[in-house]
Amino acid sequence: MGPAGYLVGRGQAYAVIDSVRAARQIPGLGGSDRYALWGYSQGGQAVLFGENLAHSYAPELKLVGVAATAPPTNLDALLRADINSATGKILAAMAVQSWSRKYGVAMDTVVVPSAIGKVAEINNNCINNFEGQIHDLSDEKALPENFISQQALASPPWSQIISENSVRGIAGKTPVLIMQGLADTLVWPAITEQFVKKACAAGAVIQFVTLPQKTHDSAGKASVPETIGWIANRFAGQRPPNNCP
Repeated sequence: MGPAGYLVGRGQAYAVIDSVRAARQIPGLGGSDRYALWGYSQGGQAVLFGENLAHSYAPELKLVGVAATAPPTNLDALLRADINSATGKILAAMAVQSWSRKYGVAMDTVVVPSAIGKVAEINNNCINNFEGQIHDLSDEKALPENFISQQALASPPWSQIISENSVRGIAGKTPVLIMQGLADTLVWPAITEQFVKKACAAGAVIQFVTLPQKTHDSAGKASVPETIGWIANRFAGQRPPNNCP
C-alpha cells in the first residue's frame, strides 16, 4: 500500500486495525477478538474508514463500536470551505503533498509553481495542536492566496483522489458515535450533520452529539468522558443509543 499519508483513508484504516492485531499479541492484554475504534479529527476519518473496511480486512475480529470526534468526511466540501483560512491553507498544503506522494501525481498539477517550495517546507513541520502551533508556521504567510488550483481539484486525477478519501457512509450495523463542536471552523458542523443525515437515511445506527461553543481543537478533549462511557457500554453489550430521525 505504500505510505499511509495524511488524509488517506484506506491506509489509515488498515494501520488502525493492524494496531489491534498487534496489541492482541502483547502478553497480559488477553486475546479477545472484540474491539472498538476511537479517533479525533484525522483519526475520526481513519476510524470511519475502519468501520467501512473492518469486515473485509479483519474478518477474524469483531468490531463493537466506532467513535469519531470532528471527523473529516466530505473532503471536497471541507477543502473549499477552509482554503482561505490560515489553518485551512496549512492543512491543504499537507494534504496535497501527501496525496501527490501516495498516488504518484506531480504536485505542480495542482499547486502553483511559486508555492511548491513553501508547501514542502510546511510539510517538514510537526503540528501537535491546531489553535497554537499551526498559526506559528511562518511559511503560511508566504503561501499565495490561490496557491492551489480549484480547477485542478475539481478535475481528474485530483477529484478522484479527493472522492476516494472522503467517507461516504456507514457500511454496516456497527454502532457509531459522532461528536461535533458547533464552533468548529475547520471541520464545519453543517458538513458533519449532512454526513450523519445521509448515513441515518441509509439505516446506520448513530448517536450524534453536538458540543456547543467547542472549536475543532477543544472538541477533542471535551468529547472524552462521554466517549469512554459509550465505548464501555458497547463492550458491556448494552443497546446502542440511536438518535437518527
